[in-house]
Amino acid sequence: KVPRWDLRKFATVDQTIGSCMKSVGEVMAIGRTFEEVIQKALRMVDESCVGFEAERFDDELMHRHEDATSLEPIKAELANPSPTRIWAIAKGFRLGMSVEDVHELTAIDRWFLSKLYHIHLVNQSLRTMTLPELTRCEVLLREAKRTGFADRQIAKQLRAAEIVPQSPSGALSEEEY
Repeated sequence: KVPRWDLRKFATVDQTIGSCMKSVGEVMAIGRTFEEVIQKALRMVDESCVGFEAERFDDELMHRHEDATSLEPIKAELANPSPTRIWAIAKGFRLGMSVEDVHELTAIDRWFLSKLYHIHLVNQSLRTMTLPELTRCEVLLREAKRTGFADRQIAKQLRAAEIVPQSPSGALSEEEY
């Protein structure tokens, strides 16, 4: 189960999550691995996100008018429990933080962080591939699905299809796969 914290509706409320705060609901996900379950739950908690992804925290930083390329806002977010902390972890991993670095800031158990880091590694592998390459790499596709990647999440992470001329007139179209 994952609580849903919809604190943006209340402009003056403190975003730090404490022991006596109440969530506005919760979601429950069922799966075979922790990675699969957490990705499903994150998709249900926030419909704008496709799973454990750094881009969701980029959206948060843009909303706050903060620099998305600096580690400082990420470290500040990691040091304090908040509704967007999980996506800050994804962003930290993307910017090169290790499981140990995140553990020192969050005190989250290394087992959970290593599972999240595994999602990050699969995501990084997907980002290096095109659709034809992925269809030939059954092992990575199977691991992505086992790790809870939704089809639209996989599609979002793959390198863009090449633009090729379709006709002699020079009209361009996306290459069909």
